[in-house]
Amino acid sequence: MRTIEDRLRKLLQLPPVTQIGTVVPDLEETVGYYQEKLCIGPFLRFPDFEKLGYEETYYRGDPERFNCAFAFFRLGDMEVEIIQPLYGRSIYQDFLEAGRKGLHHLGFDVYGDFDQRLDAYAKLGIGVLQNGRGPDRAFAYLDTEEIGGVIFELIERGGPRKRWGGS
Repeated sequence: MRTIEDRLRKLLQLPPVTQIGTVVPDLEETVGYYQEKLCIGPFLRFPDFEKLGYEETYYRGDPERFNCAFAFFRLGDMEVEIIQPLYGRSIYQDFLEAGRKGLHHLGFDVYGDFDQRLDAYAKLGIGVLQNGRGPDRAFAYLDTEEIGGVIFELIERGGPRKRWGGS
C-alpha cells in the first residue's frame, strides 16, 4: 500500500522541460533580430492571448484579464516562447517593470494530474503566481523564483503538443 508521502513525491517529480519562456518589451524587434541575425525560424505567432479562449485567468490569486502577444520557435525538441505583455496585471509586466528581460520561466507539460500537482505544491508552501484555464488546457506559474532564480510553469495542453516546423 502506497503512503500519502509516496503519492506526493510522485506528483512533485517533474517531466522533462519542454519550454523555455522569455519576456521582452518588443516582440517584433526580438523576432526580427532572431530571424535576421541568428537565422532562427519559422515562428508560430499569437498576437492576442485573449483570443485563445482562456475562460479564467488569475494574477496572484485574483481574477485578472491581461493580454500579451507571443511567438514560438523550436530549438530541436525544445519550444522557445517569447512574450510581450500588452495590458493588465501579469507576471510578465512585473518582470519588465523590475528592469529585467530575457529568460523568465521553464515549462513542463503535464497531463491528467494538473490540479493534483498544484495541490501537492501548495502543501509544500509553493504558491501560484499566475494561472489560467480554458477548454482542455491550463497553465500555472509556480512561485519558485526566489530560491532557484527561475519560475516553473506547469502546462496542460490536452495532450502532447504536435511537433511543428522550426530550426
